[in-house]
Amino acid sequence: MFALLKAVLKKGCDPNVQDIEGDTALHDAIAKGHDRAVNILLSHPNINMTLVKKKDFHPLMFAALKENEFAVEKLLDKSQSLMKMTKSDGKSVLHFAAFNDHRQVASILILKVCI
Repeated sequence: MFALLKAVLKKGCDPNVQDIEGDTALHDAIAKGHDRAVNILLSHPNINMTLVKKKDFHPLMFAALKENEFAVEKLLDKSQSLMKMTKSDGKSVLHFAAFNDHRQVASILILKVCI
């Protein structure tokens, strides 16, 4: 599966294509907990980490909601500015981690940004 992902990206497939729900391959990899796919997608030079789903979730917010600690760390390693993005209602990534009692994700968010 991961070899196929690498191959289609190498052939020029756009990693930012969104489906009817606004999901990208990165959103799907986060949802399914496919850490290797997250790594492959984040290493693509044209990856857009700010694309939002129909429900207004960008990948970091979605990773926090899904309690995907690996994706949260990797996304923050790539861009800490994602922490500043909020939903249209003003809720932040940290709100979603806290609301859902995802303590480890909240710790990662706080530590990565404060250090």
